[in-house]
Amino acid sequence: MTGLMRPAAIAGMRSASKAGTPAGLITTTVFQRLALGEMAALGASGLPLLVVQHPLGGEAPEGVSRRIAQAVEQIEAMLSGG
Repeated sequence: MTGLMRPAAIAGMRSASKAGTPAGLITTTVFQRLALGEMAALGASGLPLLVVQHPLGGEAPEGVSRRIAQAVEQIEAMLSGG
């Protein structure tokens, strides 16, 4: 997500998570610190945060594939409790 997180979106993710629906956020390495700060400020520190290599925009298909693999690896680790 580029820019600031929307409080309504964060609230929706927290509600979904509390109801048992997997929910979380994704960001790039450049915005990781900002994402963590925003999540803390909006009461969403407990949600998972997937972090992929920056940038996303303007990437060739191979770069996008690498970022997808990074996200999938993190999701698998979260689901397996790792």
